Amino acid sequence: MTTPQLEKLIKNKPDEEIRTEGYELQYAEDFNNWTDLAHSDWEPGFTYPSKDFTSVHSYTNENQAYVGGKNVEVKDSKLIIHTRREKTEASAWDPKKGMVMQEFDYTSDAINNASKLEVEVGSVITVKARCHGLLNHGIYLRSKNHIPFISVFNYTGRKLFCGVKANIHSDENKKEITGLQPLTDIIYTVVWNENEIVWLVNNLEVYRTLNLIPKGEKLYLHLYSFMFKGHEWNTPGELDVDWIRVYKKL
Repeated sequence: MTTPQLEKLIKNKPDEEIRTEGYELQYAEDFNNWTDLAHSDWEPGFTYPSKDFTSVHSYTNENQAYVGGKNVEVKDSKLIIHTRREKTEASAWDPKKGMVMQEFDYTSDAINNASKLEVEVGSVITVKARCHGLLNHGIYLRSKNHIPFISVFNYTGRKLFCGVKANIHSDENKKEITGLQPLTDIIYTVVWNENEIVWLVNNLEVYRTLNLIPKGEKLYLHLYSFMFKGHEWNTPGELDVDWIRVYKKL
């Protein structure tokens, strides 16, 4: 896909113009039709194949509790996930013990739209967002088994990455994105084709890979903020998202 084609998608041209480029709009979220998760396409936490598994939980190596949407705000047509310095006790997953209760120093949130969206090979995903604070923020395409996943972006508080993980046996294939200030408005784009994935930032290509491409998978959007334990330099912050577009190849 050429840069002019991507420009047409990013600028949200009329459907007939998008179709001339071989794509159609599959999903759009502008965060201007709802103010709480109960009236939106989004649900708090993760999603799993089994409904019996707790969807809202953190992990025992993290320092923030996910609070079921309480830290999610929609204001001025923007989604904001807040990470706040406040102590609480919440569910956490331990690889050896399973689900346990744990005390946390911060609260944050993760949301997904698995019940509303299935993204497949032949899609373009584009997002306008910014990151605040020294902590992890991310927007991912993720399966209900969590792997495979494609990161639209992953901000670690100090560095910015994009990447893909195709299966549990492979390492994440990722690339650091340099020369940007993530606290400014950035348009992140992923072009997921059958034999390659291309990442663009503000319409400029930053990474292209032919390796570990997920195939035969249906993925959903997952937005989150979190902190690892032991990172004393972490601070409260926000993930702000202006809009999301998903285009599907005809």
